[in-house]
This record gives sequence, C-alpha cells and structure tokens, in this order.
Amino acid sequence: MARVVLVGSGPLPKTNPSSVSFPQLRCSHFVEAIRQEHELGLVLLQGPEDPVPQGMEVQVLVDDKGSELAKARDFVEAFGADIVVGGGPYSPA
Repeated sequence: MARVVLVGSGPLPKTNPSSVSFPQLRCSHFVEAIRQEHELGLVLLQGPEDPVPQGMEVQVLVDDKGSELAKARDFVEAFGADIVVGGGPYSPA
C-alpha cells in the first residue's frame, strides 16, 4: 500500500455540490480507484466554502498560485506521500 496524494478539481460529486464539471468527475473516478488499494490524501482546487469528502485528509486550494502552491507542497510533505498524481486539476470557474 502506497501513500498517494491526488491533485484535482473539487468539490467532488459525492459531496452534493450545486454543479459538477468534467474535471470533478475525473477526479472522483481517480479517488475511487486509488482508495481501493492505497492510502489517499487529496489536494482539491475549489472554493473555500465548498464541501470536502469525509474520511480522508484534504487540503483545499483556492487558486493555483503563490502561497496556495506552498500549502500543497506542505500537505504532500506532511502526508508523507510516496507519489503525487494529477487527476484533473483545473481551476474552478
């Protein structure tokens, strides 16, 4: 079992957001597949008030610049990730 950090777009469909786009669906599919065999941490690009999935460690980023990228790096290091996977990280509209 590896420790995997997935970077993707949120909020994920299972959190009942007001709308869902293709990057969110793609990220959700990665979540389901990775959780079957590995320990998962999530870095989600989404609004700060949007819901996050329960039962896993999650870092929310509100944009893909500056201090937000430092938060992602710190999360990856604190989680002790063996690998980081990109699963649809587009900035939310």
